[in-house]
Amino acid sequence: MRVNDCMIRGARFIDPEVTLEQAARVMTEIKADALPVGENDRPVGIITDRDIAIHCVVQGHPSDTKIGDVMSPAFFCCFDDDDTETVLGKMAETRLRCVPVLNREKRLVGMISISDLARARTRGSTIFG
Repeated sequence: MRVNDCMIRGARFIDPEVTLEQAARVMTEIKADALPVGENDRPVGIITDRDIAIHCVVQGHPSDTKIGDVMSPAFFCCFDDDDTETVLGKMAETRLRCVPVLNREKRLVGMISISDLARARTRGSTIFG
């Protein structure tokens, strides 16, 4: 099975100038654990709910801190035509719950999560061989 068979489509980048508070509100509204950060329609990082908790609560950054200042610039992405088993292995290895999905032109086309992969498997798919 390929990632494009079970990913969530319609993901959009969030601008690095958005504040931690604004990002947290967006995550709450769309029930997301992470938001891909982009500039000029290209990925530049990712911000997660864990990042927000650590930066605001533990490190004391104000809620108006720009996500571009605290996002993870190095992150794992997958392609929409990647094999789900390979992606799941990489997600487990890097301890990620969700990752951005790009097409081969490196444009954001969706997000995929451990939950998406589990739902696909439950539907009777043979994700794991």
